[in-house]
Amino acid sequence: MSNWHRVIWIDGRLRAEAYPNCQAIAEAFNISLRQAARDVEYLRDSLGAPVEYCRKNKGYHYTEATFALPAMLLTASQARNLSYLSYRYEKTGDPEALGLAELFQKLAAGELRKSEGAEETCGLLDKPIPVHTVQAIETEKFQLLARAIRLQIKVRLDVMEEGEIRRLEHFAPMQLFPYDSENCLLGFDEAAGMIRLMFLRTVANVSLRGERYAISPLMGAGEVVPVAEEEPYCIRKPPVRLGVLKSLKL
Repeated sequence: MSNWHRVIWIDGRLRAEAYPNCQAIAEAFNISLRQAARDVEYLRDSLGAPVEYCRKNKGYHYTEATFALPAMLLTASQARNLSYLSYRYEKTGDPEALGLAELFQKLAAGELRKSEGAEETCGLLDKPIPVHTVQAIETEKFQLLARAIRLQIKVRLDVMEEGEIRRLEHFAPMQLFPYDSENCLLGFDEAAGMIRLMFLRTVANVSLRGERYAISPLMGAGEVVPVAEEEPYCIRKPPVRLGVLKSLKL
């Protein structure tokens, strides 16, 4: 029997104010006391249940009657997709999209509760909002690059340029950000000695190299400006292609 079946049983006993303890859980499912304790910890720590031990009744109970188990279970892939959509909607700045971003993040984190008002959730869908498609290959690239940026790890990129694949062996990703309906990547190309700005869709493959990098030496070498623009920090909308930025010789 799965862990979730036991969690549902524990939840039912808690709602019935039966004060289940680890001994009762272990006997009901023929599991060890340690496993029973882990189930209670999962309910409390991962699902956010207000569970406390009552010494008087020698068992656990809910301190808040409004708590409810999540209405759905998500796979790891679904959670990643929701987290990605949350990021995209949040960056639009649109008030309705911000509400969806918060909702998606709650779902991805397993924090959505049945007790939350249905009116509040449904109200987010009353007005037109931006729509972003999710493709597995794009979310995979996004997650790898986001991890590399967070840990400051160099990556190996295969980038499509003018119909041909070009490999960047030592690339230090610095920032991911949305631009209109596109995702963009900013980073330092070590071989060329320059900052590059590109659309994420032009990146064919990403792999982590494991080598660390420091941002300060890269960004402190000079001012970053787009090559194709006369005025610094000015990027025109497509069809102007986002490409190589001003070279920073280290």
